[in-house]
Amino acid sequence: MLRHVSLATWLAVFFAAVTALVFSVAGVHLYLSMSQQLQLRDDEFLLKTIAFLRHRLEERDGAEIVRVYPDRLLDIVMGQKGVLLAIRDSREDLLAASARDAMELTTDAPVPAGHGQEAEAIRDWHGSDGERGRMIAVWVRIGEKPDDRVQLIVARQNTGSAVVLREHRDHVLLTMLMGVLVAAALGYVIARRGLRSVRALARAAGEITANQLGGRLRIEEAPLELEVMVRAFNRMLDRLAGREKSTRAATLRRILERRLADAKVEEVLAKYKRGKMTFLEAAKKAGRSKRAMVALLRSRKLPIIYDEEEDLMGILGRR
Repeated sequence: MLRHVSLATWLAVFFAAVTALVFSVAGVHLYLSMSQQLQLRDDEFLLKTIAFLRHRLEERDGAEIVRVYPDRLLDIVMGQKGVLLAIRDSREDLLAASARDAMELTTDAPVPAGHGQEAEAIRDWHGSDGERGRMIAVWVRIGEKPDDRVQLIVARQNTGSAVVLREHRDHVLLTMLMGVLVAAALGYVIARRGLRSVRALARAAGEITANQLGGRLRIEEAPLELEVMVRAFNRMLDRLAGREKSTRAATLRRILERRLADAKVEEVLAKYKRGKMTFLEAAKKAGRSKRAMVALLRSRKLPIIYDEEEDLMGILGRR
C-alpha cells in the first residue's frame, strides 16, 4: 500500500517529521530552561524573605515580637500567595504559623543564618495535599542574646510556576502543531512544483510509440538530477530509430525482391502459355526447380509442354 504513496506525500511527511523533531527538542530545552529560571526565582525569593525576617528578629524587640506579637512576622508573608511561614523554638515546638499547611513545615537539617549557607539549605518540598514547592529552614538569633534563637521555615508553593510552565507547554504544543501542518503543506507544494517537470517528461515519453520514434525529451526542461537519465533515454531512442530504419529498409528490399521475382514468374508463364518456352526453359528462366515448376503449372492448371529432346517421365521423375 505504501508503494502507491506519491513522492510529494513522502516529502510532506518528511518535512512534518523534521519540524516536529526540531520543535520538540527546542520545546523541551525551553521548558527545562524556564523551569530552572522559575526555580531560581523562587530560591531568590526565599533567601530575601529569610534575610528580611532575620533582620527583624535580630533587633532589640525580636524576642518580644516572637513571643508576644508573632503576627507582625506572619503579616510579612500573609499577602503573598503560596508562601508559608512557620516559627519553631529551639525545641522545635511550633510558636506561630501563617496557615494550617504551614504548621506541617518541619526539617531535620536547619542551618544557621548569616553564614552564607542559606542557599545550600533550600530543598524541594512536598505538602500533604500534593502541593510542591521549595523550602528553606534556618536558625535565627532573636534579640541580643546569642543563645536565644528560633527556627524559621519558609516555603513557597510552585502553583504559579506550574501554571506558567503548563501555559508554556500548551503554547509549545500548539506552535509545534501549527509548524508541522505548515511544514507539511509547504513540503507538499514544493514537491509538487518540483515534480512538475518530471510529469512533463513522463507525458512526453508516453507520446513516443513504436511507430513514432522521432520524438525526443527536451533536456533543458529536465531537472539537473535527471539530465543523465534524459540523455540516456534519447540515446536509446536514437538506437531504436536506427534499428527500426534498418529493419524497414530490409523489409522493403525483401518485398521488392519478392515482387520482382513474382513479376518474372508471371512473364515466364505468359510466354510458356503462348508456347514460346518449353518446360525446362521456363523453369530455368523462373528460377524454379523442376518439382517446383511442375507444382506451379498444376496450380495454374497449365499443361507441361516439352519437345522431343525433353523426356516427360524424366521431367516428372527428376528433382
